[in-house]
Amino acid sequence: MDDNLLALSALGAALRALPGLSAVHTSSDPGAFVSLCAREGVDLALVDLCLPRTTGFAVVSELRRHAPQTRAVILSGLVSHQDIDAAVAAGAWGYLYKADAAAMIVDVIGRVARNEFVLSETARATLLTAGEERTIAVERVMVRSKPAQIPTLMAKVEKPIPTDWAEQTPSIL
Repeated sequence: MDDNLLALSALGAALRALPGLSAVHTSSDPGAFVSLCAREGVDLALVDLCLPRTTGFAVVSELRRHAPQTRAVILSGLVSHQDIDAAVAAGAWGYLYKADAAAMIVDVIGRVARNEFVLSETARATLLTAGEERTIAVERVMVRSKPAQIPTLMAKVEKPIPTDWAEQTPSIL
């Protein structure tokens, strides 16, 4: 899901060329996209962060509500620790920087299918350089992740994780 039609058609063409994908749908309309995911039983959705009249976070939240089987990954030309935290809070299964995405897309699809949370290299580096207190969203994922995922998501926490974080953050597993 992307509002840039050129990016959308290029991404759709690249995904259609991958072996093992049964169908690839594209949309630039958030409401139609959520409906399509619910109706078609879409397994994985790549959702642009910056959309007109809404955000990728809102689309991910709507997918969790109306198409809970769909695992959404935020795809963005912007990377900030706040955006990564918001993606996790919305229920995203990952955050990909668009410049990193082309080299990672096959790996991302496989990892999300194996119930893994995915961060592109740039997103991971952003969290690690943003300061210890901003890595809390990743720590929340680590707590709910399988032990094999922990090295991929390792980060430090300066502030303690609130005891009620499970109620505040939707489960992504």
